Amino acid sequence: MSSILLSFINAALLLLIVWWMWTRLYGRHRQLWLGYVALKAMAAFGFVWIYGQHYGTGDMLNYLHDAARYRTLAPTQFLVGVISPGAPQAILDQLIYDFDPRAMLMAKVVALAYYLSGNQWFTALNFAMLSGVIIFRFYLGLTKVFRDISYPAMGALLIFPSLLFWTSGICKEAVSFPAMLLVFIPFLQLRHPELRTSWLHWLLAVAGAAMLWLIKYYVAAIVLPACLIYGVLMYIDGPPYRKLVIGLVAYIVLLLAVSELHPNLQLDRTLQVMVDNYELTIQQTQPGKAVRYEGLAPSVSAFAYHFPKAVFTGLFMPLLGQHWDVPSLVVVLQNSALLALLVYVLIYLTVKRRWTTIPAGVWALLGVILLLSGLLAITTPNYGTLERYRVAYQPFMVLLILLGTPLRSKRQGQPSSSRCA
Repeated sequence: MSSILLSFINAALLLLIVWWMWTRLYGRHRQLWLGYVALKAMAAFGFVWIYGQHYGTGDMLNYLHDAARYRTLAPTQFLVGVISPGAPQAILDQLIYDFDPRAMLMAKVVALAYYLSGNQWFTALNFAMLSGVIIFRFYLGLTKVFRDISYPAMGALLIFPSLLFWTSGICKEAVSFPAMLLVFIPFLQLRHPELRTSWLHWLLAVAGAAMLWLIKYYVAAIVLPACLIYGVLMYIDGPPYRKLVIGLVAYIVLLLAVSELHPNLQLDRTLQVMVDNYELTIQQTQPGKAVRYEGLAPSVSAFAYHFPKAVFTGLFMPLLGQHWDVPSLVVVLQNSALLALLVYVLIYLTVKRRWTTIPAGVWALLGVILLLSGLLAITTPNYGTLERYRVAYQPFMVLLILLGTPLRSKRQGQPSSSRCA
């Protein structure tokens, strides 16, 4: 079958996905979905251009290289090679990722997206549209459960530049973030049984949890226990802050249990692994493109000392004056605007004495965000790589900041115009 015909089939399938989602929406959500599709398509093309033409190097090109080698296999060999845990012997000597299980898995995922199209543009579109369906579905569910957060959720999940860019490209974040949202969806709907959480939602949640663990086990180790505790606490009566304390204790216990599931998470070596990753990254990064933690050592006291700086780095660095090209300038402007908005919100909450009105669930979510941001910033001090890794938590930080601003529209109690369940 010719490449042109396969590309035509690929385009038809993408249009079918867009049309299927459009038919499940009503009112303004239809226009919002089409606008979001346009943004995702532009982000996908921008991702390919930036990494293919501007940088000319990176994981994207390596994944595409391996995907092209998988595509040379006969259909049966291709399917067996993608499903099997190892790399196919027939092309083993041609692969870049034949040693790292997580990178090899991602190369296989790219190979699936690349098989029909045979080019990088359609491959990126495949990632953009599939992730877009999941993100948009999560947005709809979130605004059904919390009916007054439509615009903040739109800004954080559909428009926020970093999330839009990284979930539209040929990279792990385009797989791991939607996989994480698949886990969130049924837990989110536990608040409202009328949203009809079905066995399919839970099946997709299990698949999402498995993919998140295989692609980014360190994010899964922090996020998945929090989801489980949230689900359990939904059925426990008591004051919110008592539930918060119970949840915190249970979370620590689950973290200790999860630490035994992967060698790099085990307590007797995880700090050393993080320090080794930090030092290796510093050695490979040009001056000015990474944050330094002087005296970092594999000890609890050293990590506690550097953790506040790591949290700030993980949330907001680099800032104005720390860019080195046009893409990094966009990141700097985004981070600086986000920090300024956070300062404004903190001042507003303090002046209006609104701290006591913040729900316990928000504090719990903030705790997970701070934990992820600090640990990832220590392990990955390179600003460019950190910008990609922070996709796991930054959109939720943006959502909390937008919810805290007094300028947001208050639309409490208005019904949703979508029937997408």
